[in-house]
Amino acid sequence: MKKFENEQLIVYDNFLSDEIFKELQHEARTHDYVLVPHGDDNAYKLNTGDIYKTTRKYWSDDPKGKFTKWFESIINLNPVPCEKFSLMTHAYKAGAEIDWHMDYSSLASYSFYLHNEWKPQWGGNLLVSDYNETIDTQGNNGTVFDNNPSVSNPGYGSWYAPKPNRLVIIKKVFHKVERVDQAAGNNVRLSFTGFFK
Repeated sequence: MKKFENEQLIVYDNFLSDEIFKELQHEARTHDYVLVPHGDDNAYKLNTGDIYKTTRKYWSDDPKGKFTKWFESIINLNPVPCEKFSLMTHAYKAGAEIDWHMDYSSLASYSFYLHNEWKPQWGGNLLVSDYNETIDTQGNNGTVFDNNPSVSNPGYGSWYAPKPNRLVIIKKVFHKVERVDQAAGNNVRLSFTGFFK
């Protein structure tokens, strides 16, 4: 397992064994999904595109027999000391994205990529702003969008490809999922996502 870390995030490549990875892929692909409604969250705007999510959120302290190997793998890694963490699966079709946001209500969040392959021209990268001062222009400790200083000033940052079997632990930074390009065709950006509480 390869590890990269900076002030914004931690990246683990080849996080799971091939056997567990394929088992979790199957579990994720055979789960029930619903289309995320626009306006369901500040990140899902009218031009967000088609994103699907599992019909329920699972928690590490109550997995109910689903995704147990995933919960065990994260608990063994212990990347963020916490009481519990969640899991949902998200599937981004071509044209889908999530806008700039910060996960204020959690200690950190994560993305783990479950698709078989991902080519650079398909987009869908995780973008991270280098701006690190927390500003809440809405005054409600919520997500900040549209011309927010964290994105436009200084106006640079980093990107991380959604490589299969890559786990990214995202600290309290402004980030977004780049729009999945039409070049992806029928390939879906499939990921586990969750929050450390």
